[in-house]
Amino acid sequence: MCCGDLSLESGRPLVEAQFDRVETERLGDVLEGADEDDVLAYLTSFPPGDRANETEIADLKQRIAGRFVSDDGVLRVTIETGVFVCRQAIPADPSA
Repeated sequence: MCCGDLSLESGRPLVEAQFDRVETERLGDVLEGADEDDVLAYLTSFPPGDRANETEIADLKQRIAGRFVSDDGVLRVTIETGVFVCRQAIPADPSA
């Protein structure tokens, strides 16, 4: 499995195979963008936006502008992240 396929759902069985106790902590938030140029810079900083040609960037700018108009000047993005808290049992001391 490639790291790109790892999610809170798909990763849990992987870590459960290695640790005695696994807890999933989910963290949600909302990002708000109030500047069209900032949103464009963000979207073109990673794939596939970082490979966009001039025509695609122009189209993206139009789409961003349209969202700002329809969303009262603020682009809101709901995000969900999380962590696995993994604990391994401490083996019994064989010398005790």
